[in-house]
Order: sequence, then C-alpha cells, then structure tokens
Amino acid sequence: MRIDRKLFDFCLNVDGEFIYVHKIALAIASPYFAAMFESESIKEHAKEYFITFIDDVQETSDGFLKLDDAGIIAVKVLVDYVYSGIIMVTEENVESLLSVSNLFQFTWVKEQCEKFLKNNMNSRNCFRIRKFADTHSLKDLYDYSHKYILINFDNLMNEEELLLLPFEQISELIKDDQLSVKSEDNVYEVVINWLKYDLEKRKIHLAELMGYIRFPLLSGWLLRNRVTTETLLKENLTCNQFLIEALTYQLTPMHERECLLDDFRFKNRAKYRSGTLYVFLVGGSSRLVHGMCKVYDVSKSKLTSVSYMNEPRWNNSAISLNTTIYSVGGKCGKSLSTAEYYDLANKKWNYIAPMNNARVDFGICAYNDSIYVVGGEGTMSAERYSPETNKWYLCPDMPEPSDWGTRAALIESRIYSLSHRSDGFTSCVCFDPREKEWNNLNGRAGGPEERFELFPYNGSLFCLTSKDFKRLDIRANKWELMPFMRYERVGFSAALTGGVIYVLGGKNDSEFIKNVECYNFFNNEWTTVDSVKIDSHFGGATAFRGFFNCN
Repeated sequence: MRIDRKLFDFCLNVDGEFIYVHKIALAIASPYFAAMFESESIKEHAKEYFITFIDDVQETSDGFLKLDDAGIIAVKVLVDYVYSGIIMVTEENVESLLSVSNLFQFTWVKEQCEKFLKNNMNSRNCFRIRKFADTHSLKDLYDYSHKYILINFDNLMNEEELLLLPFEQISELIKDDQLSVKSEDNVYEVVINWLKYDLEKRKIHLAELMGYIRFPLLSGWLLRNRVTTETLLKENLTCNQFLIEALTYQLTPMHERECLLDDFRFKNRAKYRSGTLYVFLVGGSSRLVHGMCKVYDVSKSKLTSVSYMNEPRWNNSAISLNTTIYSVGGKCGKSLSTAEYYDLANKKWNYIAPMNNARVDFGICAYNDSIYVVGGEGTMSAERYSPETNKWYLCPDMPEPSDWGTRAALIESRIYSLSHRSDGFTSCVCFDPREKEWNNLNGRAGGPEERFELFPYNGSLFCLTSKDFKRLDIRANKWELMPFMRYERVGFSAALTGGVIYVLGGKNDSEFIKNVECYNFFNNEWTTVDSVKIDSHFGGATAFRGFFNCN
C-alpha cells in the first residue's frame, strides 16, 4: 500500500519535504503516535510535547504534522523501518536517528542506536557522546560513556575535548573515586592544563580543583620539578597548604604514615582512588612448584613480592572478594583441597576451611558474597564457600566432567562454565545459584584447544589461550575470533577489571615472557604496557582495586 501510495491518512512535513504514511503503521510502531492519534486534538497534544523540537503543528482533514529541524534523513529511515522492520544505523545518521527515535518512542530503534554508539566509542568521540546523551536525557548511554572516560582517562589526557569541558564536568571527573589513572601525576597535569587553557576565566576554580587532587600521592619528581615551581600554586595560600601536606606525607617514614591518616587533612587526600589497580599473582611453577605471591602495581609499573602462601601450589585459582584475596586448590604432588586468604592488615596468608573435594585447573567466581568453584580436571563437582561461616557447601554436580580443566564466569546472576574435553569438544553449561540447577547450553567443537582463561563482558564469554582469543555469543552459541595478544605465551596469568584484561607471565618456548599486555574491550585492542619479567607460570591471578601497601 505504501509503494502504491494508497489510503494514506497522515503526512509528515519535515523541513518542507512531505512524507505520506498510514496512521495505523505509526501507531503500531510508536506508543507516542498511538497516543497522539487517540487524542481528540492532535495540535494540542503536539504542542505539549514538542516545545523545542517542533516550531509549528498544522492539521488538515487528512492529518498533517509539521516538523522543523527534525532531520529529514533520520525521519525517512524511521518511516522505512515502520514498514519494513529493517533499520540501517550508520556513523552519519546514528545521533539524529537516536534523537528522533527517543522522542517518538521507537524503543527498539533507540536501543540499536545506543548499542551502535557503545560499540564504536573511542577516544575521539567519547566526550561528544556523553554530551549528546546528557542533552537528550539518555541515562544508560551517559553512564556508559562516563565510565569509558573514567577507565580510559590516561589515554584521554591530551584530547582537546577534555580541555573544553566546563568546570562542573571536569570537577565531576577529577573528584570521582573510580577514576582509573596510572598515577595521580596524570590528574595534576590534566587540572593544570585545563586551567591554563583559559586562565583568566578559569583561575577562580584553582583551589577547588586542586583540592580534589591526592597531593600526598604525587611522585617526588613531579613535586620537586613541577608542583613547587608552579606560579599558580605559589600565589595561592590554599594550594600552598596542599603542597605542605604532600611534602609532610612523603618525608614521613613509611611505617609512620598510617598515623597521619588519622589527621583529617590527610584522610581523603592520602587515600588511593578505588581505580588504583593491583594484580595478585599467587602460586605457580618456575622450576619447581612454589608458594610465592607477587603483586603488580599497575599505577607504578612495579612488581613486589609479599609473604609466601602456607603451601606451594600450581594450577590453582585465585579470586578477590570484598577486599580479600583467596588462593584455592591446585596441585603439589597431589591435588589439593586446601585454600588460603591473604590478610592485608597483617600481610600474611591464613588457611580457611578446606573444600569438600580436591580440584586442579578449575573455575572460580564470586556471587552474592560467596565463592563458587566449579569442575576441574576429571571432576564434575561444584561447591560454594561462605566467608561468614567459613564453610564449603556442595552444589549440584555439573552435567558432565572435564578432562583438561574448567573455567567459570558470572553473567547476570548466572554462572557460566566452559570445560574442554580430550575429544576436542567444548561443553558450555549454566548454573543458576538461586534455583540450584544446571542447564546444558549445547556445547560445540571449535572452542579453546588447550588451557584457557575465561572472562565475562557485556553478556558474552571471552576465551584466551596461548594461541588465540575468541568470543562466545551465548545466545547464538557461536564462536567469533578476536584480536590476539602480541606474544604467544603458555601458562600465563590473567585478570579482568574495569573493561581491561591484564596478562602477565607465562613462557614462550624455554623463556619466561617479560612484558605485561592488556586488552581493552572499549577499543578492541591489545597493547604492551610494561616490561616485567615474571619467572613463573600456571599460577592463579586476580585483580584488586583499592589501597594496598606493597612495602
């Protein structure tokens, strides 16, 4: 009927161009139009909801709606969608299409546009997308873009869009405890550059912005060579006080600094951001199985050894739960059922209750303040550990055992587990902790062909091996090849946090790899971020954000 131009009963006038449609088609696709057509007066209804978007609304006997500045291309794409059910979102039309679909309540189109922007977000467009989302009250998109900026702040330091932000938005970023920076020095540099970008208008914000910087955590080099020589700070009494606090903190011996934190002056400014990241590497094997524990400080590119575990173990699993690090199971001559936790205050490892079953190369994840361990070589058992009771509780067995090992990951309150069998088949099962039931997701051939690590992100599972990196679309049950690490490594340790996978250690032929690589889900890229030699492989790893004194 549309092609033959029959029985049209409504017209959209977009910037002088007429688009004829059927009311019933618009009403089916859009709750907004459905309500409009049910209204006794189209004109009054439109004026109420289109104050800034539509300058004039006219009605004829056939039905007539005049839209100014709506974007003819976006409206045409939406009308095509109404009749065909097909939408083509592109970089050129996505923002106008999202604006119009949001206004007219084309929910599915709006979701597709937001998904497109999320998947294509990068350092060049993240600020624009966040501004767009804020303008159109798109909370989910705003939160996503804001999180992207917080996580990738180090990579955005030199972007002009950051310098163009108004005071309210730059201060919102700087004072956010979730700001992920390699060093507090970067926060200082951004603030100084932002102020000097338009100094006459912005210098009134100097003291407030400097108050959000953790001055005691600035590097000694920056304090000596940049901060103490900065004219803006020397001429401001409040900023002078910040500098005195920083020097006092850094001149205080390490073992006495905790006493300073009782002083209100230091309580917040000497507190590490939650974005400060550490990766705990526990157990593994060099020439012999060992119980070493090393901590990689991402912000300082520093590897530090802490106290040994109570017993050596390799092919163990590690996890962080409520600021506590756990090392569970593994092998040392025999399979182990023992487990330990690291006491951050006393800096030593302590045993927790042993598991009901020994397990090696198994899956581990956390849900609802409990730790779940799943499968492992030659077993199909699963258990839950409650830190509150210090007890392990048996869960229903998995549908089938694993031959080579198991990994587990939490997605939307469900535990997904992949197990690789010797016949090359990868089984994928799902456990609902609330219903205490397993569901078989019809595993398939072509999954990981060797020891792998599993990561959940954005509703998908990502499997990383020494040879490839693949994404498993749970709903489609389909593997997709992803960009691979720059270096092949066997027995590496890996941890996921904040949309970034950190990979450390492992071997290539006869040598241990001496660099740290990371994969950023936002830009779909691997980068080498540091050069650190770790003489170990096949150990557990977990990420920890917060304060940790490596000394």
